[in-house]
Amino acid sequence: MVEGNRRLAALKALREPGLLEGKYQRQVERLSRQLEGLESISSIPVTIAPSRRATDRQIAGRHVGTPVLAWQAENRASFILDKLAEGYSNDQLRDQLGFNLSDIQAARQTRAIADMARSLDLPEEIAAKLDSPRAKLFSTVERVFDSTVGRGFLMVEPDPEHGIRGKTTKKEFLSGVYTIGY
Repeated sequence: MVEGNRRLAALKALREPGLLEGKYQRQVERLSRQLEGLESISSIPVTIAPSRRATDRQIAGRHVGTPVLAWQAENRASFILDKLAEGYSNDQLRDQLGFNLSDIQAARQTRAIADMARSLDLPEEIAAKLDSPRAKLFSTVERVFDSTVGRGFLMVEPDPEHGIRGKTTKKEFLSGVYTIGY
């Protein structure tokens, strides 16, 4: 299963609310009782691809450009960098999946920012936000890194290979991060 994981989980839960726990189980049980024809969701249409790689274009198309659901920056970065790690060339990413060199550079920068942020000793509530797939924390942080003023303040510069490169000590960088108001 490479796409539609949450939809499939929701359909399963409607048919078997006991798969859930606590308040969600009770809510889904109530919703399930209100639905007529639960048998209609006992089978759903699927597309079977000959390989995982064969699904990449469809997955990218659903989340990039005019997407069904746009990915958060870190999800997009992970997809692009995973495809590079799987052996896609920059040209294949562009021609087959619609990503250009600036998308690849942005993915590297996003990953570098995420790795940096997760390496910091942050308050628990902020660290939890960093690990939440729905958090939009990185879009705010990325705006700082995208601006020349922000990069100058944090003493970092873009790096095509690694995303970002520091021009200062960790202590000075952290001082800048905390000043921004993490």
